[in-house]
Amino acid sequence: MITSNTVEATYLSERKLITDKVKAILVSSLNLDYEPDQINTNEILFGAGLGLDSIDSLQLTVAIKNELGTEIIEEDMWALRSVNTIVDYVMIDKGLLGSGTGNKLDSYDNNDKTLLGYDKIRNQVLVYRNQNYLLLRFDGEEELLKLNQLVTRDIDFTPEGSVTQTLILDDQGAFVCHCYFMNNFDHHYLLFPTEAKSFVLSEFSKREIHFTDLTKSCVLHSIEGYRAASVIESCFGPAVATLKPFSFSLENFDGENDYLAIRMDLHGEFGFLIISLCDTALQCVDAQFKSNHLECTRSDEALSDFAKQLLWLESCNFDPSIAFLKGESVIEAGLTALISFGKDEYLGKSSIHNLKHAKRLVYFRSEKKLTSDQKLFFNSTEVGYVVMCRYSSLLKQYVGNAYIFNEFAFSFIDLLSDDDEIEIKLVTAPQIIGHSYLGFL
Repeated sequence: MITSNTVEATYLSERKLITDKVKAILVSSLNLDYEPDQINTNEILFGAGLGLDSIDSLQLTVAIKNELGTEIIEEDMWALRSVNTIVDYVMIDKGLLGSGTGNKLDSYDNNDKTLLGYDKIRNQVLVYRNQNYLLLRFDGEEELLKLNQLVTRDIDFTPEGSVTQTLILDDQGAFVCHCYFMNNFDHHYLLFPTEAKSFVLSEFSKREIHFTDLTKSCVLHSIEGYRAASVIESCFGPAVATLKPFSFSLENFDGENDYLAIRMDLHGEFGFLIISLCDTALQCVDAQFKSNHLECTRSDEALSDFAKQLLWLESCNFDPSIAFLKGESVIEAGLTALISFGKDEYLGKSSIHNLKHAKRLVYFRSEKKLTSDQKLFFNSTEVGYVVMCRYSSLLKQYVGNAYIFNEFAFSFIDLLSDDDEIEIKLVTAPQIIGHSYLGFL
């Protein structure tokens, strides 16, 4: 009799075989200075991550066709995002995975309201007037050094023309907002969500950080989605379209520095911001969109907050499949790995360091429900505690996250709850299980 466990085992076996082949093809066809098993299956391949370019993409698609018999057509270049997306594409082509675009969370019903707008970004292009961010400018090294003490990643040695994604925490170590820092010689820019304005400006005041608020004098246009680069090239020329991920440039139409062109992957693999810095630039940007029949819409009508969180995790190079634990903050899933404990100082460091240092956020399964903060044991030794636990209708059992000391945080270890009645199995360590696996289930 063929059981669900048999089907699952067959699927995982086939997936591992193709994954190993794809990694080997990457190394051999592009002469990468890696061993195949050193390549993370979720790592971004182009621009950020492995840093591949358009010539590499041509060689890679040819090699995949020759070695695996699967041709990746031009319209499906999304498949080259990571090893996992390539494997998805190959398995769909060979009939080993459900048909479809292959680049969305298939474990959700398409009518699920929490994912409204998700497909728009992943499978189309979304163009809108972005009213959700503030843009501040800082002048000089002194302000830069003071700003560096607020954020979780070092920005004082950020290369010119690059965009650094970082976090601001409160003094208790809780997440306040994600933000983007841009370094351009003596002028530095910080972009962060409007809802964090009160907290951020209060912290600036405490530290006497001086800045110029550019928000009222500029207009932000977001162009997001896997085909955003082609829209940018049509409207603004190939120079802007070929910006590397997490980089920016100052451009002009008729004058000097009329607009900022930023490729910062706000929500999704290919995300751009065009920021008009003056009225002339605003008129020119609007004219460019109009001539290409692109309508700008309000962002809050286009995306649900939950979809933004999923896409934020993706832009941090995390698979967002943890999101099937609906109702919890998916920001927490990526928070620990994004925080650099090696940095000398930043706001909230001591609190979050005490809470999470030397522990890893892991994913577990259980036949019974556990409560938050419930202690976990291995051979009578306390090794961590439960963060969240919910019933998954997909898996027909309870699933959740826990913080576990590093030496015990590895896959398939069995732990007991503090009452010795509930056994859980750690499925993966550290954070997140791949979305393709969940999609199959």
